[in-house]
Amino acid sequence: MNKKMKKIIAIVIILLGIISIITTSLNLQVTLGNTEAFLAGEVDVPVSSVLTWGLNLMQVLGFFYIVFAEKFKKSNLFWILVLPLGCIVLGTRQLLRLNKLTLIED
Repeated sequence: MNKKMKKIIAIVIILLGIISIITTSLNLQVTLGNTEAFLAGEVDVPVSSVLTWGLNLMQVLGFFYIVFAEKFKKSNLFWILVLPLGCIVLGTRQLLRLNKLTLIED
């Protein structure tokens, strides 16, 4: 896979992490702001669970791609515990690594 495609994958993973943090905070505002109405079923969360699960699945796939295919240390699997933040961190590390390789080659 060429460097341009690797950069695109890293940027997509970073964006997925940011979107996941935003959707989680939106859902938390509704569930914690009006707990009784939410538990009674009167209020629904603004972001559906299908979208949330889809975001998480895509993050996990990208996360494992970066850790295993790009030969990161296996200790980076720690970041899966905090998945959205971990995707942002590993995506940024991947971009920095690719930019460093580009500077060395020039």
